[in-house]
Amino acid sequence: MTIAIDTRTTFQLSRRASTGATLRRAALFAATMAAVVAATALSDPAPLLRADAELAMLLRGMAALKALLAIAAFAAVFWRFGAPIGISLGVVYAASTAMMAAGAALIWGLSHIGFTAIAFHAALIALAFAALRDGRIAALTTKKRRAG
Repeated sequence: MTIAIDTRTTFQLSRRASTGATLRRAALFAATMAAVVAATALSDPAPLLRADAELAMLLRGMAALKALLAIAAFAAVFWRFGAPIGISLGVVYAASTAMMAAGAALIWGLSHIGFTAIAFHAALIALAFAALRDGRIAALTTKKRRAG
């Protein structure tokens, strides 16, 4: 009889944890997509394309690299949101990821290049500092050092 109660409790706890992870991941996805849509709506590539096509091509190449960084950050944060996380740390993770994605979209759209580059790199630094403060990630690196 005790085993059935323990099993039910474990099932209920794991279900609650997976629901929280699903909600965190859905919020991350929604915030990132909203940022990309807003950035796309704000961009107007026509003036720069007409003025200097080679510069536009170079900037779009840089935007593609920034998009790869944003995708990698999104994947890492998506993975991290699978486990319980503090609210403030989760907000920093989600906002940084969304800002990186929006920055890549704005640079691709050839708009607000200077501001966007600063914002993208600020988000990248914020994400790195948040990861340094995250106890779960620190525990993973400690385990790898001990095993290696």
